[in-house]
Amino acid sequence: MVLNDEQCNRFFDTMDALLLYVNERFQVVEGFTLDYESQIGDMKVSLVARALWENVEIIDTFVRDNPARLPQRCLDTVLTWKNALSGVYIVVRYQGGRALMMNDVGVFSVSGVTLELEGEIGKVPAYVEMVLLPFDDLVVYDGFMQVYDVGGSTGDMARIQDDFENRCAEGIVSTAAEFIDVAGAHLAAKRNEELDALLAELSREAAGDEEALPPGFHRSVLAGLDTLERESAVVAELARRGVSASDPSVAAHLIDTTQVERDRVDIQSDQAVNCAIASVLARGVVEIDEAYDQYRALVPDPLERDDFNLLVHHEASFPDAYFGLWNFQTRDYLVYYTLMPDYITQTALRAGGYGGLREELAYYEQYKRDLLKARAEVGPKPLPRTLMENTPLGELLGDSNVARLRRFLDERIPDGRDDYTFADLAAQEYVLTSIESGSLEELYRLTQDLGLDGCVAGEERFVRLVTNVFNAMPSWENNGWSPQELYEQLTGRRMFYNEDGSVMKVAPDDPCPCGSGKPYRTCCGR
Repeated sequence: MVLNDEQCNRFFDTMDALLLYVNERFQVVEGFTLDYESQIGDMKVSLVARALWENVEIIDTFVRDNPARLPQRCLDTVLTWKNALSGVYIVVRYQGGRALMMNDVGVFSVSGVTLELEGEIGKVPAYVEMVLLPFDDLVVYDGFMQVYDVGGSTGDMARIQDDFENRCAEGIVSTAAEFIDVAGAHLAAKRNEELDALLAELSREAAGDEEALPPGFHRSVLAGLDTLERESAVVAELARRGVSASDPSVAAHLIDTTQVERDRVDIQSDQAVNCAIASVLARGVVEIDEAYDQYRALVPDPLERDDFNLLVHHEASFPDAYFGLWNFQTRDYLVYYTLMPDYITQTALRAGGYGGLREELAYYEQYKRDLLKARAEVGPKPLPRTLMENTPLGELLGDSNVARLRRFLDERIPDGRDDYTFADLAAQEYVLTSIESGSLEELYRLTQDLGLDGCVAGEERFVRLVTNVFNAMPSWENNGWSPQELYEQLTGRRMFYNEDGSVMKVAPDDPCPCGSGKPYRTCCGR
């Protein structure tokens, strides 16, 4: 079921006017136009839409100003959109041309706007991230969605179905009036919870009390230390235990600082291998000649091409190498180790056998080819200059978003885990899982594996911090560019974050958060 022609025209007239107004007020995207025809244009519109749903209070001023001179019927519709529900839903089935989806608020019967949702979402069950809205007598969405595969076992599917049937017995929200009632009650309760949490936090801080943690968790001895103090404490403790900071049992960003005399050949070899690892870590699959070109652009005294090729071939022969070799259409590629047949086969064996292995190998073979196709219009992200003073993984672990997540984890360590290594190792797992899976859902599964779900379940700060780490990591599909970097390229503005993971709102004349000393409008806000 979709909107008819008259409804479509009225929906887009209203939504387009609202988005133009939002961008004018918040300056989300420079030179913004309503371009739904190109992928880049559609992404820019979706960024403005996100700013709208994060600041729904602007709807009141839009209705007051009515810049597009919309009729009263459209203004009345916009006011109901203050009840918009943003979130991730599980789409369980299609019925009567609508998609039935659920989350913790309820079950919703949702209509498409111009296309049937079954054609856009595909097979179910599936996770879909979208914003639900009331419109006329229907529940629709704002026109933007992100679909994720549910995955999971047969048991997981059965639990989803059982949960869905139980929730359906409590009622399905299928009309705009029902949606406004349910969403309004949920949003009001959420605002009250946030206010209560804020008051409790202020009261706790005023009393000098520490945050109360659930049973089974404690604050690490590292909690509250700044970055240098924390690293010094970790290195000192590891030295006391007789463990080198470069030992694989501790996080990779804790680099052994012992000075060792090395000759020029050793240095050149290390630089070449580091650049090869960084290239494949960022892009998943990279042609050896491309990896060499990036290495040569970065290193002042590079190896010759043939020597580089011999070195990476030798490195790929080790069982614990970050990359393997793949020949496709007469070209040689470096491939991240999780995409190699040997790793896939060993993983299948550990999982209990070779059932489905042939299909798994065929899937990853096609996936590598798809990665190459996806890069046709996106140039590779250059390797950072700082790589010469760091390791490839250490470079990623040094990101400020990872540091914020690490500090958060220091405050809530599962009992029985090591205060000095748990947060570092967990942060490393979040980084690698972000890159290797390309899926936020896998990060939430990782939270369970780490034993953290009992402490962070439902905590918005944690969700923001994990999402920010995911968005800061390189994307194989985007040729090494992170989602955050693509966002900054689209908007023309650099993003900054508060300690709780929320996006920092910087006024044009405020000092730029980058530390340049210039006003934001003449620095990163240009």
